[in-house]
Amino acid sequence: MPGRLRILAGLALLVLAVPAAWGQQRVVNGRVVSARTGEALPGAEVYIEGTRLGTLADENGAFQITVPDGDVTIRADYLGYKSEAETVTAGQNTVEIAMTEDVLQLEGVVVSGIAATTARRNAANAVGVIPDTLIGRVPTQSIENSLQGKVAGAVIQQNSGAPGGGTQVSLRGITSINADAEPLYVVDGVIVSNTAINNGQDAITDATGGGAGLPQDNPVNRIADLNPADVERVEILKGPSAAAIYGSKAANGVILITTKRGSEGKPQFNVSARAGTFDLSEKLGTRSFETVDEAVAAFGEGAAAVFGSQRFDYEEELYGENDLSFEGSANISGGAGATRYYAAGLVKNDEGIMEGTGYQKQSLRLNLDQRVGSSFDLQTTANLIHTKSNRALSNNDNTGTSFFMVLPFTPNFIDLLPDANGLYPVNIFQPSNPVQTRDLLLNDQDVFRFLGSIRGTYDLINSERHSLQAIADFGADFFDQEDELLAPPELQFEPRDGLPGTSILTGGDNLNINTSGNLARTYSPGPESFSATTSAGIQYSESDLDFSRIITRNLIPGQ
Repeated sequence: MPGRLRILAGLALLVLAVPAAWGQQRVVNGRVVSARTGEALPGAEVYIEGTRLGTLADENGAFQITVPDGDVTIRADYLGYKSEAETVTAGQNTVEIAMTEDVLQLEGVVVSGIAATTARRNAANAVGVIPDTLIGRVPTQSIENSLQGKVAGAVIQQNSGAPGGGTQVSLRGITSINADAEPLYVVDGVIVSNTAINNGQDAITDATGGGAGLPQDNPVNRIADLNPADVERVEILKGPSAAAIYGSKAANGVILITTKRGSEGKPQFNVSARAGTFDLSEKLGTRSFETVDEAVAAFGEGAAAVFGSQRFDYEEELYGENDLSFEGSANISGGAGATRYYAAGLVKNDEGIMEGTGYQKQSLRLNLDQRVGSSFDLQTTANLIHTKSNRALSNNDNTGTSFFMVLPFTPNFIDLLPDANGLYPVNIFQPSNPVQTRDLLLNDQDVFRFLGSIRGTYDLINSERHSLQAIADFGADFFDQEDELLAPPELQFEPRDGLPGTSILTGGDNLNINTSGNLARTYSPGPESFSATTSAGIQYSESDLDFSRIITRNLIPGQ
């Protein structure tokens, strides 16, 4: 335990009196069920109202709790249900607590700080809560896409349809002219990176040449690495409390992501598989020229040499792929005695609507909870992720290379398809042949990532009126990214700068570390009185991003 934390714990123990022990006690047996279906609610939290003394319901919703003689109120909390309480009279030894679903999520417990939680209705600021029933049910490219339309005031937009992501989230509007507008992401207490490392394709597209100050490389943001199926719930902090807890880095809000954990009971298996195709949602269409005179009037005398009767649909040619995509996932969860576990795996393969593009992801997760003795809880998480994306050129450019910057100025009567020898015609209307660019240009990204955390909670005091917990956290987020972009010298647009061929290799790695030590004290004079929660502690976080880029031009043909 760090020195400062030992001092804080010592001071707290000096100023807090340990309450007197209870007198006569009895054991109450009970069960927690759904009021609508009568089904058991395994893992429900059951406790004596106004105290920190409680237990968890088992796989059948049953529980056993020791209470003082006399009338006592027993309360149950369960995610997605309203908190319910039942009064147990002096001579009563059994009870059933029926819980109703909380459609508006007003009774749920939310994270109000690093060490403390509170009921949503008692939170000082508005906290948006999205349960797992609204996440991961509909296939999406990333977790941010699954939040779209579910968070009031959140603006979520995708940079392009390129496989693998590229999404921007804004929670509190624009707070700075030149700083990042992205919110802070915290996964299981770990401040994770959402850094989007540009792959350097601006060296080819010159997208910033029009005066834009930032690269427009359409990079993949790293929060897209997470598996939405592993998420238990998402909480959105948009008020001043976000900055009060996490500092200036939370000026744009905080997105707290909690992953699933096991509950006591027999192992439960879940397996899911999805398969389908992606299709071009809508075509822009092209103008059709009926006569040579119309073509010459629009494009000049050169149009007459290539004008013919055949018409080409280059939107369909470029974006007409619909190969089979699939996603398979499986998880197991359960618990026995003092141990609970959740393990999950994912294999995902999205085929792009353009030939040669796609996105692959493999993910392994293990969450463990261990109770050590009667006073110490240990929680660990580990998540290993591998993603690979194959992307073409998209978004803005100032060199006539990106497909939708070429097609609007290329008539549909010119033949750009390769001949029997594999040679591509020259596009006399624009600097590049988009069919050739699709077939020969390489734009790949490969990422390995690890996220892990460990959290220890020790009950220093746990009595009828007082509780004092010491909480220590450590978390790390590391990823290694490699981008390879190759524009071979035979591409039509390459010789324009006098240095045919461009090869760009970008490598980057990022390490986020954060740790904290906290004391959380709860005081409640009685079941019908108020309750107060106070937390104090220290936290430290560090982020280290390193990347390098090598750009090579004037390549040998075929290299």
